[in-house]
Amino acid sequence: MTFTTENGGGLRRYLKLGTHPILLTRAEEIRVEAEGLAGLLSWQSEVTRAFFETRFAPCSGNSHALQALLADCPRVLLLAVTLGQPLSDRVRQYMAANRCLEGYLMDRMGSFWAETAMRSLDRQASGSHRAAGGRTTRRFSPGYHDFSLEAQKPFVELIGGRWPGLHITSGGLLLPEKTITAVVGVWPGAGSC
Repeated sequence: MTFTTENGGGLRRYLKLGTHPILLTRAEEIRVEAEGLAGLLSWQSEVTRAFFETRFAPCSGNSHALQALLADCPRVLLLAVTLGQPLSDRVRQYMAANRCLEGYLMDRMGSFWAETAMRSLDRQASGSHRAAGGRTTRRFSPGYHDFSLEAQKPFVELIGGRWPGLHITSGGLLLPEKTITAVVGVWPGAGSC
């Protein structure tokens, strides 16, 4: 994928690169390097509402916005994506070497790809439920509105050793940095468990 393809064009718009040929050439070199470093992993698990409320307590119960979103959903879909640690390590190396343009571009590319991967995972999971006659809510992530970042901890515990190096900081942030988690409410279709 280059900046001339549809997805590359979306990335170019996201980065607000404009049309300067030297900048586009350097950004393309960084994109190629970043793609080589990004190790996309995704995870999903559908659980009962009772399991969710127990495992994510007290964060789930303390979030009025999340409770309103999940109102009468009997099931909850847990989603997570990560690009892994090597990309974030390279961003730090660029910044430490005062190569801020390269560090900035790679960091923003990682953010774009992680969000794109989460959207894709959410669409796929929600689409499967719609195909079976069910419905889903929009996704809701820890740190959004009144849903505490502390809710990242159960995600880390549930994903376990499947993702090497996945952990949570004392401030509730996930490492690797380009990791996104989300909760989606589910109303299964007729005949679903």
